[in-house]
Amino acid sequence: MVQTGFEDTPFFSLHHPRSLGMDISSLESPGLCSYLYNECNSLIAIAKIINHNEPISKLEAYASNLKLMIEQSWNEQAAGYFYRDRDSHISSPGEEVGTIQGSGIIEINTNYPHPIRPIFFIESHQRVTHPTKIFIHGNGATGSHHVEQITPGQIHWHLGNGYVTGDYTYNTIEFIEVDGMHPDDTMVVKTVDYSITDQSLLFPLWAGILSKDRAKILVNLTIMNNKKYLGPFGLRTWIEFPKDNETLKENNGIFLPWAALILDGLVKYGERAKAAELFMRLMKSLSKGSHKNITLNRTYQNKADILFGAQNSLPTLIPQGLFLRILGLEIINPYTVEISGYNPFPWPVTVKYQGLIVIKQEKQSIIRFPDGQTHTVENDKLQRINCWASK
Repeated sequence: MVQTGFEDTPFFSLHHPRSLGMDISSLESPGLCSYLYNECNSLIAIAKIINHNEPISKLEAYASNLKLMIEQSWNEQAAGYFYRDRDSHISSPGEEVGTIQGSGIIEINTNYPHPIRPIFFIESHQRVTHPTKIFIHGNGATGSHHVEQITPGQIHWHLGNGYVTGDYTYNTIEFIEVDGMHPDDTMVVKTVDYSITDQSLLFPLWAGILSKDRAKILVNLTIMNNKKYLGPFGLRTWIEFPKDNETLKENNGIFLPWAALILDGLVKYGERAKAAELFMRLMKSLSKGSHKNITLNRTYQNKADILFGAQNSLPTLIPQGLFLRILGLEIINPYTVEISGYNPFPWPVTVKYQGLIVIKQEKQSIIRFPDGQTHTVENDKLQRINCWASK
């Protein structure tokens, strides 16, 4: 969970009040693969700089495999990426398999059109744990019959609720045997739902994996779609949450580090105007929180009237570097700056740094260096401006 950078996501966190109880090790994540793909490219760049060429071919192979996995998880109809099962490599929606109260047998006798992975939810009437054992009888994805045993130690418990994901996928489930449950306890068996969507599925944009055409589809039909991720105060952290009603959909949290990666992806693909729009929406939440509570919170709700999570920690910091990249300004040092493109914000932006002052207007930038020199340049192209007197 910590690898995602957002260990409180309700999809995988067993301690979240709206947890789905999914075992993250049972699936393939385009978001995590995007992290690894970017890491491979960073290591390749470092190896070239230090002339250490031996690992480059292996890193390129890893990056190629990761990119292939990510591209295979693309769904053209839904205009987005999806989680996939670790073994079957299929993104299937969840469905209920059966239910039982107390110990006993759940008769299934179902052949599935594609391999499914069962997930079990136990609600303890007494709000305590029980040494529950589960036996799954069925045919695996290869067609061979086997019996999978889930031991009490494999079940994760939190506040009287138990969760466990099966280790195997099945083409057929005959029946499920449950032992050790209290007569008033309830167990619901479902298939793992890979149709859930969160912001990490947008990370291939940040990693630069998409073609320009596919990037436009993802940006216009998914990211900037107010029926999907686009919210009044930024980007919704997840959509299509199974336990959500309409009110909860508008209140799901905004997690700033994930949102910042997606905005960086927009900049990489030349969508600075859209990145600026989203950044301004995010700032509505951040500015209201800082004025109301004089703090920065780890997570913001999409209605911007409720703030929660740790206060004044690293993930709460406003990403100033991202703001400058959206603006099209890079400060190399107090005597050298790079200007790229028009100012996408609806007002002039003034940036001050160690005696340097840059005023970026819509079509022109005014640069005042610490020694008093002033340069005015057009914002129509990428250019580096130096203060030659500083040599």
